[in-house]
Amino acid sequence: MGEGRHRTRLSGGGFHLLGKFVGLYSSAGLAAARARGLGGGCKPSLSPKAIHVARQMYAAGDSMVAEIAKVLGVSRATIYRHLPPR
Repeated sequence: MGEGRHRTRLSGGGFHLLGKFVGLYSSAGLAAARARGLGGGCKPSLSPKAIHVARQMYAAGDSMVAEIAKVLGVSRATIYRHLPPR
């Protein structure tokens, strides 16, 4: 009965150590990617030019956010993210 608890403690400690190694390898991999000029995360769904167009359409007042999103092929949330607050 005592053996089981001892094995659990050892494996728990091993998992803790393994987690530290995973974190170190992740950090090293991200640093290597940054050195190659790559960043983490998704590519932007709107180009700077598309953001400018969306802001112009919104400022003109002729288009609703849903229409702007449909024209640019993105969600309304993406449009709102790039618009100044009112």
